[in-house]
Amino acid sequence: MEQGMMDAERGRVIHRRKRTGTLAVVVAVQNVVVAACLIATLFLYLDFPKDTSTDTIVHIEFEPLTVPLGNMTLKFKEIASKYKMDVNTDKNKIDITCKGPYIWYMDVCYKSLTNGMVTTGILQLKMDDTVVSNVTLTVSDVLDVCRGHQSVVYLRANTKSSLDLNQIDGFKVLNVTVGLSYLLGKRCEF
Repeated sequence: MEQGMMDAERGRVIHRRKRTGTLAVVVAVQNVVVAACLIATLFLYLDFPKDTSTDTIVHIEFEPLTVPLGNMTLKFKEIASKYKMDVNTDKNKIDITCKGPYIWYMDVCYKSLTNGMVTTGILQLKMDDTVVSNVTLTVSDVLDVCRGHQSVVYLRANTKSSLDLNQIDGFKVLNVTVGLSYLLGKRCEF
């Protein structure tokens, strides 16, 4: 009887050793697979082109410009950054080269010249004299108000866009920074 128990114990010991060996093989194979995946990811990452400059995205952004009183089409002074977009010689129209969706963004500071009266100005993005987007600016204090704006607009290729200001007496735009970024990156196929 003692011999049978020992065999049973030996069998369990042998069985445990067999499970431990199988587990070691599984862990080793898993580690090799994880290492291979990490190496493949590293090679793909190092080989992937990293062009993070904005020069690969069709865009135009202007330096802040001050705005005189009155209704007018704004004249852009300095271009901060551009790619595949430009302004005409009068610096009041943006040449659109790619058809499609753009983000129109701006930062505008304005104030009322009359304290206590609500005054309003409207900035309009136009494409060939058709209004594409409006921004209404309302203020009632003589304190400066600065506001950011963004909207998605659809512009056609080979057109000209402008930024027009319509203001009521007593309203003054101090400065405005404007930009357009093409939502399809550098893909300008149509």
